[in-house]
Amino acid sequence: MHAVTLTFAYMLFLAFSIGLATAAQSPTNGSLGSIVGPIQAALVSFSGALVILAVICAFTGSGNITRMLDAPIWMWSGGLFSAFVVCVLTACTQNLGVALSMTVIMLGQLLGGMLVDTFGLFASPILEVSAPRGIGCVIILAGIALVYKDRLNDQESDEGQAPARSLLLQTLLVFCAGLGSAFQAPVNAGLGAVTGTIEASVISFAGGWITLLVAVLIMGKGHFRSFKGVKAWQLTGGIYGAFGIPALVTVTPVLGVSLAMGGSMAGQIVGGMIVDSLGAFQTKKRRMNPLRIAGAVVLLAGVLVVSLGTN
Repeated sequence: MHAVTLTFAYMLFLAFSIGLATAAQSPTNGSLGSIVGPIQAALVSFSGALVILAVICAFTGSGNITRMLDAPIWMWSGGLFSAFVVCVLTACTQNLGVALSMTVIMLGQLLGGMLVDTFGLFASPILEVSAPRGIGCVIILAGIALVYKDRLNDQESDEGQAPARSLLLQTLLVFCAGLGSAFQAPVNAGLGAVTGTIEASVISFAGGWITLLVAVLIMGKGHFRSFKGVKAWQLTGGIYGAFGIPALVTVTPVLGVSLAMGGSMAGQIVGGMIVDSLGAFQTKKRRMNPLRIAGAVVLLAGVLVVSLGTN
């Protein structure tokens, strides 16, 4: 019994760590993007993650990557969603702040997940959205409103920052990235049922990598921007990205989908607040005040309600 409890606690900590990794990846890529551009920074992140996942697949993969040819073409599109998500977060996190970016993308993920469940999108089974899940989303929306209000207060005191209209536009883009992340999950899951989970992840990242490479070559007219002045830590975004996939595969069978996602979301919230309060990864340091703390508490309460009402 004691060993089972320790295993469960470890898995819960691992799920929380996935959220922390997500909160660290966005400002890492954002810092690199400020030097080489957001799309090129996303390409670097995808390159690192693709190499890591390819190695994991080579040594631990139990599926058959060539079976992707048996899957419908739409199942190959997971990388497009992923590329969009990483590009948006890379471009917007520096201005929005990590905490606001993480909470807004989380709302997009939750609402996108509801759309997938309600309408059976991407060959997913149709599931009824429970009342606690809907209530939890409303609570999370209230928490986001508090964090957003706090960010607007910061905006008024920041000289040379983008206007509030630009802040709102970037917030909407991050919300759309959350929807894209929610849509990516069933696409990759469908492909994983054909090729194997890790193999599907490799295919997804490879598709995103190709998409980003083409975008960089077109926008740069065949040239890459100089990496002069780039620090080693700014190239590590792919490590955070690659960590999340095998970790999620590990914790989900033990915790269940709802608790695994709830733990990850809690990590996103806490990690975002820590990064902002410390000014880590060359982000602007944002003070912790009662409004921001209240927003975090409301967000965590919403995540708890969603987790209890998902299964």
